[in-house]
Amino acid sequence: MSALPNWPLQRSRRAASGAQAGHRRPAGDLRPASAGAAGRTESGDTATFTLVDWDTFGQVMVAVLAVGAALLQFRRTRGGPRAQIRQDIELLELLPQGPSRDRMVAHVESSVDKLIERETELRRDPMGIGLGIAFIAGAVVAGYFATDAPNFMWAMVLALLAFVFGLIGLVGFIQDVVPRKRDEKGRPIE
Repeated sequence: MSALPNWPLQRSRRAASGAQAGHRRPAGDLRPASAGAAGRTESGDTATFTLVDWDTFGQVMVAVLAVGAALLQFRRTRGGPRAQIRQDIELLELLPQGPSRDRMVAHVESSVDKLIERETELRRDPMGIGLGIAFIAGAVVAGYFATDAPNFMWAMVLALLAFVFGLIGLVGFIQDVVPRKRDEKGRPIE
């Protein structure tokens, strides 16, 4: 059996069951109690080591999704740019003639111009968004397999692959999800 690296790992529940059955080992020792040919502990459980505690990961993902849903709902209830322009027009009707009314008229006109530009000229690139999501999904899969890799070398190769895929996917997704002026092929003009 190859030696494990000297950095913190979490033992899975199956590997920890041997320690719960009365096998005493020093704190921090992550090696299986018995390094038999099949990688079994003295109690017969398979010793596995993971880099991720999936229960905690699941709880964190639920929290992230809840916060994202709350932010999305907050953004929807604000009404967007059209509601803001309506409120500005209502405020404009209440203002007396003078320099502040003239500035408010200029502000409303520039807001309408920006809204028209955003809706007619700025667009996203759906192909790039799909590729970004595919690369991020590939990074997740490579990261998952890195946690269950048979040895340290494979874990590092898969972790590096996951990092590269994740970086490419994130950069591509962010570049293509932002509305911009684009040419016929979807490439940003500016």
